[in-house]
Amino acid sequence: MKKHARAQVSGKSVFGMMPALWNGLASAFDPQTDQLDVQAACDRVVALIYVEKFPKHIGQGGVRTLRDVLDRVRRAPKMSQRLKDSMPSQERIECTVRNANWLVQYWTREEYPDPVQQAYGFARNARGAPMYADDAPQQKN
Repeated sequence: MKKHARAQVSGKSVFGMMPALWNGLASAFDPQTDQLDVQAACDRVVALIYVEKFPKHIGQGGVRTLRDVLDRVRRAPKMSQRLKDSMPSQERIECTVRNANWLVQYWTREEYPDPVQQAYGFARNARGAPMYADDAPQQKN
């Protein structure tokens, strides 16, 4: 089983960044489905969170994708290796956004979908226990 890194951003930090995040969050949200577009949320919201959190290591200017931001953090010469190693993967961040989509469904619908499905970032292991979908073995087509 993979050991996953802990995000280096607290809820308090994100709350403090909300004025900077609103536009990206709003543009990533689809009111027809009551869900975030996963890639848009990653690139417009989560990437900005890391740009705000680590501006000296990422630099300024231009729109960046989450992948670009994570790569810049991992290549930052003055950032500690421990911090670099603790950054979540692109896949874990995408999984977390899908988890958030399920939470929105739970909060806004009288009947909500089963959370243990790929669309919401969860799968079942061989014993039937829930696990993050990015940890699940990839099925061949």
